[in-house]
Amino acid sequence: MEPYFLDLRDKRCPISLLMVKQYARNLLPGDSGTILISDPISMKDILKYLQAHACQCECEQLDDYFQLKMIKGRH
Repeated sequence: MEPYFLDLRDKRCPISLLMVKQYARNLLPGDSGTILISDPISMKDILKYLQAHACQCECEQLDDYFQLKMIKGRH
């Protein structure tokens, strides 16, 4: 399955977190996705939310943003 992609580099919390909640809700268990985030506080909130909802996450800091790769687990 092709991974899902969400670019939130121009968004901040709470909007970015609300968008991730909707994004993750639409994924099926085993689906993977990539989320781009520029705001460090939003990144921490999003990472915490995804991990609390059984998602495996890997975060990498690139030039001026974070790239969060995730796989939705069974919850």
